[in-house]
Amino acid sequence: HAGRSCGLIGTLGNYLGEEVLPTVNTTPGAAVLEDLLQRMKEERIGSCALEASSHGLSQGRLKGLQMECGIFTNLTPEHLDWHKTMEAYYEAKKRLFAQCRTAVVNTDDGWGRRLASELLQEGRRVLTCSLESGEADFGLGEAELLLPEKLPIPGRFNRSNALLAAACCREEGIPVKRIREGLKCMEPVPGRMEEVQNALGIRVLVDYAHTPDALQQVLQALGEGRSQICGGPEGGAKFAIDAAPKQITVFGCGGERDPEKRPLMGLAAGRGSTLCILTRDNPRGEDDTAIFAAAEEGLRRTGCPYTIVADRKEAIQYALSLCERGDTLLIAGKGHETYQIIGREKLPFDDRRTAAELLRQKERAAEFAAKEQGERP
Repeated sequence: HAGRSCGLIGTLGNYLGEEVLPTVNTTPGAAVLEDLLQRMKEERIGSCALEASSHGLSQGRLKGLQMECGIFTNLTPEHLDWHKTMEAYYEAKKRLFAQCRTAVVNTDDGWGRRLASELLQEGRRVLTCSLESGEADFGLGEAELLLPEKLPIPGRFNRSNALLAAACCREEGIPVKRIREGLKCMEPVPGRMEEVQNALGIRVLVDYAHTPDALQQVLQALGEGRSQICGGPEGGAKFAIDAAPKQITVFGCGGERDPEKRPLMGLAAGRGSTLCILTRDNPRGEDDTAIFAAAEEGLRRTGCPYTIVADRKEAIQYALSLCERGDTLLIAGKGHETYQIIGREKLPFDDRRTAAELLRQKERAAEFAAKEQGERP
């Protein structure tokens, strides 16, 4: 929006101007990364936003790169099957800032406050950002100045991320007016709070949330769930749903990844939902039973009614069968992904496309029912 050509390297793909290249890893291997940056330079792309994963940093994929700004958003439990401890996870992330001219840090996050303090002690340039404090370099006053009153994508976490991006843009000399206008016309990110349109009055969203914190943040953004479902045994498949609007959540947990976060995923989903449907995410080679049992531990603690529908398409279909006008359905965990890994097979599956197809079926059924009703004497 500021008139600069931009590249992007990250989970959603590698963007070289108008060209989009698929990606295997959030942060590519060093050789691929250098090749991408060289191509951007040859095509006169002046700026690049790079997602620096903790795996990429700990494996030295970014070694030798010098960056203008490094942005720290937050740190919550994830990838502990690789890092083992949160301390090791933090240290992996911190490596990025030794290669950055300026660190832009979210100090509303506890790990962010620690990072800002340590970097300042090391004599590095740090810009702090906060939606809670007026004492940060980019605090409440700056947030009001830089951010539009309403962003195109909902959620406090998105507003926090927008402030960090805005601070980085100011550091790069982009005028406040351009930043504000750019954020105002920002398009939703694929698979992140992405709405599936329909004529039924049901709000259906697909989101990549696959950690307890991410799921909690998304559900908070959608509004507090209401425990308005009763009847049926705990974990049973029959529910008496009397009140609306409802918050229904379809989610799962990845196999062969972070087993300790599964009860926490159940806890986050249950606390923010009226009803949960537990299903497969990417089970990989792990048995469904163990994955579901761990997630159920958290769900049971919340008292939120839930059921298990292992097949993901059937789970989405069942969720939609319970939805009425005014309800919200969140399909969480896979977001932009167009596949599902079951065993050693990578099978085609897209939550957005699946939801859209099932919604069309539900729309046709509603139209037929209305026509039938109208033709009765």
